[in-house]
Amino acid sequence: AKSDGKLPLSTKLLYGAPGFATTSLSFLISVYALDFYVSIGADLAFLSFFTALARSFDVVTDPLMGWLSDKIRTKWGRRRPFMVSGTAFYAIMFVLLFYPLLGNNSDDDGKTFEFKPPSEAGASKEKDSTAVSLWFGFFYTFFYF
Repeated sequence: AKSDGKLPLSTKLLYGAPGFATTSLSFLISVYALDFYVSIGADLAFLSFFTALARSFDVVTDPLMGWLSDKIRTKWGRRRPFMVSGTAFYAIMFVLLFYPLLGNNSDDDGKTFEFKPPSEAGASKEKDSTAVSLWFGFFYTFFYF
């Protein structure tokens, strides 16, 4: 800190840098996730419910994780183990959130996967709608865990 008590701009930017990654992913989800899931047959009421559930869950878990990371002391520091383990979890949940596996997605060899909308996957539309909605609910909630 400078003698006048103000932090240099470089310190502020470095402190806020991790927020750029999470904010860009959250923005991507906010803008595209609901449209994507509606386009593949998810029920908008379920999507809204799971969005509210995940955010409510986030309200509880954020202070809890803050308290936990304040109390835990490791040889790597207080926050680093949480950041390292959380990064892998965050990446996996993000990928799975946008990659719902539905219907018959493999060829005869079982090696090639491609997404098939519910109307082409061969299952009933209502069953696929519920499956897609539950997929969103699970991975969206755990993305914000």
